Amino acid sequence: MSIFNPLRTLDMTGKTRGMISDKVGLRFTVLPQHEREVTELYRAAGFTPLTVEKQDDGCLTFVFGHQPADRMMRLIDAVPPHFSANQGTIGLPPNRAN
Repeated sequence: MSIFNPLRTLDMTGKTRGMISDKVGLRFTVLPQHEREVTELYRAAGFTPLTVEKQDDGCLTFVFGHQPADRMMRLIDAVPPHFSANQGTIGLPPNRAN
C-alpha cells in the first residue's frame, strides 16, 4: 500500500472505475526505495496523483491527470530524473545513426 492517498475516479454508483487511461496526462515510475521522497516532493509541489500503481517488480507508477502546459512542466520538474525507474537514451545508438 502506498503512503500516498491518491484521488480515485468514481462512477455514478460510487465504485472505483477500472479504466482511467482517458484521464491520464503523465505516468512517472520510480524505484521502491524512492517512494517516500518522491511522494513528499509531489506533495510539496501541490500535486496529487489519480492513483499509484505498484508494479510486479516493486516499482511504483504515479499516475497524474491532464494538466495545463505550465503545470505539466512543474509536475515534470518536481522530481529529479534520477528517481525514475525508466532511464535510457533517446535515439539510435551512434553506430546506427545515418
